[in-house]
Amino acid sequence: MQTVLKTSTDSTHYRFGDALRTLAIVLVVLSHTLMVIPVLNKLEPYRIAMGCWGVDAFFILSGFLLGRPYIDALLGRRPLPNWKQYAKRRFFRIWPAYAIVVLIAFSKSALHHGVNRQVAGDTITHLLMIHNFFPQFVAGAENIAP
Repeated sequence: MQTVLKTSTDSTHYRFGDALRTLAIVLVVLSHTLMVIPVLNKLEPYRIAMGCWGVDAFFILSGFLLGRPYIDALLGRRPLPNWKQYAKRRFFRIWPAYAIVVLIAFSKSALHHGVNRQVAGDTITHLLMIHNFFPQFVAGAENIAP
């Protein structure tokens, strides 16, 4: 059984990475699903463990997949990746869908609570992807001393 497959673009594709990413997705989705089913409260420790493992797997896999081309370049196996092209592709792959979700959430909030400075400010910080710089958006930030 071969775990590395050469694709038509001559990049290395890791099937095991796809399997690990699929498992991580399933565990995170399952963790969130169990959160909203009150009958399954006794599974809380397992739910948390599944979600944490899924998120950790994503970080590890992302570090490997994003770092591998740079390591190959440092070892002389390939030229350095074009980070500008990568950033542009990544932005246009992620941000439009993200913006749609943020705008749907804004619309729902505006329908229920009306539009105010807080709702508008929250929406703008999320659209600009700077919300993590504000304590009210970071879970547990209330426990951090200024």
